[in-house]
Amino acid sequence: MTKVLLYSGGMDSWLIDKLWKPDVKLYIDIGTENSKEEIKRLPNDVIVKKIELAEFEDKEKNFLLPLRNLFFVEMASYYGDEICLGATGSSTHYDKNETFAKLSEDVINYLYSEAYDKKVKIVLPYRTMSKEDMLKEYIEQGGNIETAWNETFSCYSPVNGNMCGECSSCLKRIEAFKKNGYNPLNK
Repeated sequence: MTKVLLYSGGMDSWLIDKLWKPDVKLYIDIGTENSKEEIKRLPNDVIVKKIELAEFEDKEKNFLLPLRNLFFVEMASYYGDEICLGATGSSTHYDKNETFAKLSEDVINYLYSEAYDKKVKIVLPYRTMSKEDMLKEYIEQGGNIETAWNETFSCYSPVNGNMCGECSSCLKRIEAFKKNGYNPLNK
């Protein structure tokens, strides 16, 4: 099986990369403001594909983008047969749960069956873990907490290329680091 991680460059996907060890990291550039900042920080081994979806993002509903992960898993199926969604314990959207994974998997496999002997599996191995717990596991496996802080970017509303420090994504990231004994605001 070829393992594909849908990679955002944020804290969750960065940690999942270190813990799950995918064969392929795929970033889908949807053209949002935070996409521009994420792309600047992606590791060299990440494949970037563009799908213009920014106009459909609902900022008033915590940046909800209906069907986003459906597009993503479809694209990822071209690169491998085990696809990891970066869902964690704080993921509340319908397109980051087991029901979504199973239904999407069924549709993709149905469509592939017309001409290919290919079976896709969509996995959510960190669905029940918090950011704090994932960071802790990374550190327990020998990872460096300062490296984790410096190499991740999670922000819905970047300001001049920097994280705003106030959106829900920023606040959750900061809290996870603090709970693991690292206060990035005092560095």
